[in-house]
Amino acid sequence: RNSGRSLILNISSAAYVGLPYLIMYGATKGFINSISAGLARELSSCPSTSHIDCLAIIPGEVHSQGNSEGVAASEPTWDVFGECIVTKVDGAIRQGRRDLRPWMMHEFKDWVLSLLPEVVRTTELTKALEHKRDAFNGAWEKSR
Repeated sequence: RNSGRSLILNISSAAYVGLPYLIMYGATKGFINSISAGLARELSSCPSTSHIDCLAIIPGEVHSQGNSEGVAASEPTWDVFGECIVTKVDGAIRQGRRDLRPWMMHEFKDWVLSLLPEVVRTTELTKALEHKRDAFNGAWEKSR
């Protein structure tokens, strides 16, 4: 062990909230959140591993090569989002956080979603996923 610190970053997703049509994907992201928080607590409670931090990054929509259809123009691109992670991780660790939503609007959207009655939340999440499905299917048909 050296005198420095170590960091385990786990990449989750806002899908942990339980998205229709993406049940297994959301379940794996919920698992990542849970294991990351548990591991962080376990590492910090043991003197021989207390120098190791663990943080879950929870992104929302990000424009990337693998996620380019049905993504709003206001969402960050992969490179901008990555830079945002790098600039905010240290602060999150200093604050003792177990997860981080680096993009402010993703955190805001999560907060708003948590305030909605379940019937509205379900309706809006379903609409959003249907929009993504339709955008993907439209791009697929054009490429054929």
